[in-house]
Amino acid sequence: MKRFPVDARRVPCRVDPEPFFSRNRDTQDAAARLCETCPLQADCLAIGIENGEQWGIWGGRVFTAESTGRKPMGPPVSTYCRAKLHRLDAANTYLHRSGRRECRQCRRDRERERSARKREQQLAAAS
Repeated sequence: MKRFPVDARRVPCRVDPEPFFSRNRDTQDAAARLCETCPLQADCLAIGIENGEQWGIWGGRVFTAESTGRKPMGPPVSTYCRAKLHRLDAANTYLHRSGRRECRQCRRDRERERSARKREQQLAAAS
């Protein structure tokens, strides 16, 4: 699986990924126009083709299951996290280097739970 270079963090699709995975045609067109000025447009299109992407805008091209000639794997990327339905907007989305999106609020909650368990274990061991 081909991935983006590390310097891809400031391109439009990484700043606000939601329009690039929208079902709305006008939003898709606006996102595709943003690709025209992106320095990674050719790399992005190559990644979309090589990885067999079925949803979203990749290098200015709209990818759908029909356009790739494949069976749909599932719906487009959701705008809400699966765990607790937090909104996945630019402020609440953590993007891994691999391109996977994660809800920042759920990530913080897991860290708090992990810290609380660790404190409880330390208190139990001390007594």
